[in-house]
Amino acid sequence: MALAVASLDEKRLLSYLFNTSRADAHNILERPVNDERLYSVLQMKVFLCQIVDLVGATEYCLGYWCEEKTLEGE
Repeated sequence: MALAVASLDEKRLLSYLFNTSRADAHNILERPVNDERLYSVLQMKVFLCQIVDLVGATEYCLGYWCEEKTLEGE
């Protein structure tokens, strides 16, 4: 069950960013701040259609999960 399908450009970008053979590759242990005690500010724009898609996908997953749990309990 796939909830999102990435384009070839998106897959290529992720492969490039997380390619560990590059010296400047993304490191999940690093934070983009000079002082690690400071907070990182993250700003996002979300459009209504994205929220609706997210809610629909969540309801689908929860419905599927609840059906599985119900079937296992019988």
